[in-house]
Amino acid sequence: MGCDIHMSYQKISKAQKREEKLSIIFDTETEVIEDEWVMIEDGPVVSGYGNYQFSSENRNYHWFGRMSEVRGDGPRISEVGYPEGVYLENDSGDHSHSHVYLNTLLEEDWSDEDKTAMRFFIDDEIPRMVKYCDENGLKYNEFRILMSYDS
Repeated sequence: MGCDIHMSYQKISKAQKREEKLSIIFDTETEVIEDEWVMIEDGPVVSGYGNYQFSSENRNYHWFGRMSEVRGDGPRISEVGYPEGVYLENDSGDHSHSHVYLNTLLEEDWSDEDKTAMRFFIDDEIPRMVKYCDENGLKYNEFRILMSYDS
């Protein structure tokens, strides 16, 4: 029996983006509130109901280890747990919940081993996320991945 990763994507809500624009115009500060994130259910980054399983193989333990220290070696890239206020109905029974922002992935200094073992994710998936953000006017810290695992 193996372990599969389940990923969901979120972006900052349009309401939050409006608040940020108004804060710039009126020279005030706007705090990003966790519940103002929404699930991404469109675009090139998702398949099905806002969920994505890693590549066609569903199991890449090197990647799991780097992302969440699940069945592989770190160092861990993601933050432990879901952000406050996030609850997903379809991940009951899953474990090792974590999340990571796109800007964190872009800043990561990938090792040669990472580049080989995670080629699909680094060369195809991250650029797809960047393209989604660019096309939708999102900063890279306004796009995050929620992850959990089953086994």
